[in-house]
Amino acid sequence: MKIAFVEDNFLLWQRGGSFKASGVSPTFMLTEWESTMDLYAAELQKLGHECVKYVPSLESGRVEELRHALGHTVAKVPCSVGAYPLLAKADWRVVAIPFTRRIGRESFLKRADLVHYQSYYSSFFLASTLLGRGVRRTAQYTGGSMPGGYSFVRRKVGSFLLARALRGVGAVILDDADPESRGQSRFLSNLVKSPSDRVIFLPTLMVEPGVFKRRDKSQSRLGLGIDARATAIVVVSAVMNEPSPGDELTKDPFRVVRLFSKLVPGSGPDIQLHVVGGGSGLPALKDLVRRLRLDRSVSFHGVVPHDQVAVYMAAADLVFVPYRFLELNYGTSVIEAFACGRAVCGFRRVQSAPVDRAGGFLLDSDEESGAKELAARVRDAAYLERKGAEGFEFAQSHLAGNVAKRLESAFESVLRR
Repeated sequence: MKIAFVEDNFLLWQRGGSFKASGVSPTFMLTEWESTMDLYAAELQKLGHECVKYVPSLESGRVEELRHALGHTVAKVPCSVGAYPLLAKADWRVVAIPFTRRIGRESFLKRADLVHYQSYYSSFFLASTLLGRGVRRTAQYTGGSMPGGYSFVRRKVGSFLLARALRGVGAVILDDADPESRGQSRFLSNLVKSPSDRVIFLPTLMVEPGVFKRRDKSQSRLGLGIDARATAIVVVSAVMNEPSPGDELTKDPFRVVRLFSKLVPGSGPDIQLHVVGGGSGLPALKDLVRRLRLDRSVSFHGVVPHDQVAVYMAAADLVFVPYRFLELNYGTSVIEAFACGRAVCGFRRVQSAPVDRAGGFLLDSDEESGAKELAARVRDAAYLERKGAEGFEFAQSHLAGNVAKRLESAFESVLRR
């Protein structure tokens, strides 16, 4: 098969100023950072398929092809809005139109058997109908919500365009463990009347077993310079601008730092927070740490190569993923930490729900009570070891080779129709 993947993360980093704020090279993001779509492309190429990942860019000029470290091609596609200046002024997401028209002229896409979209909650997927009826499309749920934000009119328009785009797809792929995917299945049935055979459940998250694996904690800390005597909590997260209070779908490392300040009065070596990741909100997060006088207890490591993320996870006593979860069984960083044999914690979306879960625990998002729940568990080495073992067992169904074969089968079933 020839498969084109479409992913818009690069554009979001460009537009939000995340490259400058984090000191990350755009080329690094395109050729070394490993997104889920990169892993899909790399693993499917190992099975004999040809894959190209297309990413929109605000830069003008020609399409630029780069070689990813995993071996597949990444095509950076300019999406100039010169032809749509008034629309662009009203809504920046109109860039999806020139992007879609541009990739439609690409020789690989013209020959592709399938175009797979990272998320159907994206203006780029909404515009995918412009590729024409002859192009087979699939999409998946990777989080997010109806396009349009809080505007009633925009949500109505977004709902109409989404239904239109979804009716033309060969399949929608949902994660078989993610509780939010079950809600999406009902949504697809009600909004689009999607036939059951066009909604495919499978483990959508991949981990590379040669990278995310159990390692010696002491050796990992020695290589990273992390204090061997301290209890180390490693936060793995993009650091975008602080989300609004009602936003339940955006990672919030700011809340982690505030909760941590309740856990650690003053500063000291006993317990440390290590933040791995970057984005447009990184300067504001560093400023919050200074204002809370946590400089000696909180360290920032920025965006690191993907294989180094695994070493930071192995060095941790606990990996903190600052998302409001319904269940602790989905999210790339969660599964990667599980594969490293480390316990994971996050925030729980339903406050009355249990704290303790398989593989870790979920904290109250209130900083005072959340800090108490964390304090009761983070220094209990036997408890964390037990949770890490539970998570490791769960991660085995997400090993890259196994997921790639399931994905291959799903794509082949679409082409047989």
